[in-house]
Amino acid sequence: MSNPPDTIFSENDTDITLQNILNNIPAHIFWKDRNCILLGCNDLQAKDLGFSSSEEVIGKSSYDTIWYDQPEEKRREQADAIVKADTLVMDTGKTLTVEEPLVLPNGGTAIFLSKKIPLRNKKGDVIGLLGVSFDITDRKQAEEREQIALTKAKAEEETRQAVMILASSMAHDMRAPLTTLNLLSSKISDTLPTLIETYQSAVRARLPLTKELTPSEIQTLSGLPHVINNAVIEMNGFANDSLSAITRVLTDQITTQDLVTCSMEYCVHNALHRYPFASDEWDLIHWDKSYNFEFKGNPILFFRIIFNLIENALYHIQQHGRGSIFLSAVDGGNVNIFKVKNTAGGLPDDKIENIFGAFKSANTNIGSGIGLAFCKLTMQRFGGDITCHGVEGEYLEFELRFPKK
Repeated sequence: MSNPPDTIFSENDTDITLQNILNNIPAHIFWKDRNCILLGCNDLQAKDLGFSSSEEVIGKSSYDTIWYDQPEEKRREQADAIVKADTLVMDTGKTLTVEEPLVLPNGGTAIFLSKKIPLRNKKGDVIGLLGVSFDITDRKQAEEREQIALTKAKAEEETRQAVMILASSMAHDMRAPLTTLNLLSSKISDTLPTLIETYQSAVRARLPLTKELTPSEIQTLSGLPHVINNAVIEMNGFANDSLSAITRVLTDQITTQDLVTCSMEYCVHNALHRYPFASDEWDLIHWDKSYNFEFKGNPILFFRIIFNLIENALYHIQQHGRGSIFLSAVDGGNVNIFKVKNTAGGLPDDKIENIFGAFKSANTNIGSGIGLAFCKLTMQRFGGDITCHGVEGEYLEFELRFPKK
């Protein structure tokens, strides 16, 4: 049996060795008395609290260790949360694991995962606590970034699916009346020659007529079936092109080859003349054509954006019983901007903030809110963006931002 070493640690040596061990543990370690006053800690804890050594921390309260260069209310809030957790551990005698956010001397906020263990004397009475904390700020930030990414991906997928359903529904809604119109055109084509011939026979026989048609009117009437057929073909093509373009946006298949140079004035003109305005709605449009610009985009998709914004504006005007729609383009420096503004009354800020989210429609009585989400997605595919601002009770304005060439 070997003899014990000749050298025996003195009490001072033991204290130094223990302190060295504590200082080299990669965690924040501290211990407090029953009044939540610090009795000691390792250097890592002292440093992150803004002290030069662990000795300076002894006798400090939780409030004393909170970084002072911040509002008093924030300091009290952090200190009270720490004292509450410490007191719970010592009152119940049970270990507690808790996340504690603290403002650091560098101005940043760190999150610590703290395990607090009750300290007992030989009789078993709780006389204080031992705390071990780990800085989990990086982990929490990574989790938050991951959660934000997952939420964003989920929202984008919901938007894509919803707009696909909407696009299919729109195409169906467009084709149904076109099919009916095509059938009516066929009937007109079958019967119109007979009606015209009967009318001309009546004219030759000098029979009384309510109204006599001019040769030009007869010619126009004769060509009516052909005009209707051409319009049906054009609108069916527009429906097919719209559905195809929307599908390519949602499946992220839009490439530079799909984007062509477009004139803003030309596109707006065509969009407005294709929109199904009611008889009195056209007068609500006020278009300032003083500035025009070219952009890289897809005309069919841009028509859908204008349709959505016009529909949105007309809805607000109808709801409030007042207002007009103002269209204009301006030079925004690094970007060109096209504006669609309605003066029906605006929206609260909280609704504007979420207006482009899927299923976040400001029009609570119509639609599902995916029209504006589609506008946002399409503008981003163009390399630009769309924003919204306004004043509640006055106006709502959308700005379409296009990068300059």
